Amino acid sequence: MKKSGPKTDASEVLRVSKMSAGYPNRTILHQVDLRLRAGKVLAVIGQNGSGKSTLLKTIAGLLPMQGGRFFWRGQEARNMSAHKLLDIGVSFFPQGGMIMPDLTVQEHFKLCLSSQKRLNANSLTAIYHDFPKLSTLKREKAGNLSGGERQLLSFGLLQLQDTKIWLLDEPTAGLSPSMVKKTTAFLSRSNKVKGVSMVLVEHNMEVALQLADEVLVVKDGEVSEPFGRALFMEEGFLDRFIYH
Repeated sequence: MKKSGPKTDASEVLRVSKMSAGYPNRTILHQVDLRLRAGKVLAVIGQNGSGKSTLLKTIAGLLPMQGGRFFWRGQEARNMSAHKLLDIGVSFFPQGGMIMPDLTVQEHFKLCLSSQKRLNANSLTAIYHDFPKLSTLKREKAGNLSGGERQLLSFGLLQLQDTKIWLLDEPTAGLSPSMVKKTTAFLSRSNKVKGVSMVLVEHNMEVALQLADEVLVVKDGEVSEPFGRALFMEEGFLDRFIYH
């Protein structure tokens, strides 16, 4: 973490400025600008292959920037690893969840507790209270869990990390309709009650509509200006800004 960023709104927790990103010999995103305000949900939508996940992975430090700058709470960030992100209160939720198939539910939580010294056994008690199903699955390997159970485990880990900024990559992908509802309710509660700020990459427009304060559209390698919730709800929004 170094260098002060551009003058920002006091409520701004993330700013991306003129960022280009992609893979070796292939630039996917060009000159991206975005900002996330404290306690808000910024949804990123677009067609498959448009670069939504590339955007999030670059912010999370999983892909190197090809150009540009980004700032956490006004301080420039460079070479951010997942560990460093946790240290400054940021969690990355990959598509498919946060599990390791060969570890049991209990081992996942113990690993999380051992890596974060500020957490203690009371933190884990709270997780089992919020997700009682997990308390009956402590000795089950994550690879043997159902899709819904794996999602609950991922939620437990996300909550146990005790961060206030979440980068969420397709959290409803591959889930049953009932689990999509539970996921949406969990994210809404985390935002409204606990004040978690979120950048949400989401293919399910209904979920994005329910959660988002602002929406960005990724199309043809570029990211739009933010749209407010009211415009996103208008009939024909998707046709005008995504499919045409």
